[in-house]
Amino acid sequence: MYIRFGLIVLVVLLLANTMIGCSGVESLATAQPDTVSSPISVPGSAGNVTENIFSSPIFTSPLATSVSLEVVPNPSPGKGTVTGVLILDDGFPRPVQGAILYLGEVIKLEDGRPAMSGLDKRNAPITQTNAAGQFIFKNVPPGEYTLFFDLVVHSFVLSAPVGGDLIIKVTAGEITDLGELRYHNLPGAVQPVPND
Repeated sequence: MYIRFGLIVLVVLLLANTMIGCSGVESLATAQPDTVSSPISVPGSAGNVTENIFSSPIFTSPLATSVSLEVVPNPSPGKGTVTGVLILDDGFPRPVQGAILYLGEVIKLEDGRPAMSGLDKRNAPITQTNAAGQFIFKNVPPGEYTLFFDLVVHSFVLSAPVGGDLIIKVTAGEITDLGELRYHNLPGAVQPVPND
């Protein structure tokens, strides 16, 4: 019974990984709900993340020194770029590989304070983490965004790893580097099996 269930789960995970690799993230996104909203709580002023503030089912592997980061391209005129590295650090630090990420628009109150984040998967910037856990959002319109972690059926707004809201300010002509975003747990994370 357990072996059959384990094999079914393995086949489903392999098929999901093959679908992502063959058909691309965009085709998976079209089968998902169109919009998601999530409240964010910022009393007063928003903390803008601009540079290295932070020194699936997701598939993770131990951190490898041989995996290097991609060169982040300069943004197109009038657009910005957002980059960072997603790390699952629950005692066994490792990059989060193959995670689908979106940038959701920050929706503000009449007085200009952030109130919630909205995600329209048809139009939102989307990317996927590589083997090093690195993500790069290219040609992002200027504005304020939150980072959504997507599991196909559900999307979750990621808060700052040290607590509080993670609000990303994108400026035209600039690269916004979030550095390493280390989380102790993430939805759908595959837990490592310690070696005895």
